[in-house]
Amino acid sequence: MQRRTFLKSVAVLMLAVALPGRAFAAWLDKVFTAKTSQSALDVLAIKAKPEPSNQLMLELPEITDQPGDVLVRIRSEIPGTDLMLLVDEQRDNPVLFLCKPSSAVLADFTTQITVDKTAMLKLYVRTMAGGKEALYMVNKEVKVAFDPVVNKTGAH
Repeated sequence: MQRRTFLKSVAVLMLAVALPGRAFAAWLDKVFTAKTSQSALDVLAIKAKPEPSNQLMLELPEITDQPGDVLVRIRSEIPGTDLMLLVDEQRDNPVLFLCKPSSAVLADFTTQITVDKTAMLKLYVRTMAGGKEALYMVNKEVKVAFDPVVNKTGAH
């Protein structure tokens, strides 16, 4: 009887741990399947309007020779940064990167994204300094200098 009670307790504990994880996964899926950056911001419950900021850095090559993976560095020097969202509005699912840095960590990340064509990337950063929500933004274009006709034939 004790074994059965123990197994039931373990099952209940595992279910209690798994449910919040599933809820988080469902929430995260809604963010990454959003059709616009605004709908992703809505899922994240961000109400503030974005303002440009020179305290944000979006570092990536201005031109890439061919479509493919591009290294992107994002950084926020704004105190109280608690969310960073990188989007490409031209995609069906524009969210490329999402993180929630802790206040103990410098909000400075590097990620790799796939760029198929020239794109305007936008970095949104939310802060909760002083208990008030603020949203900041910076954008940068990456051009893909790939001509499939020229590269297919080998002619220049």
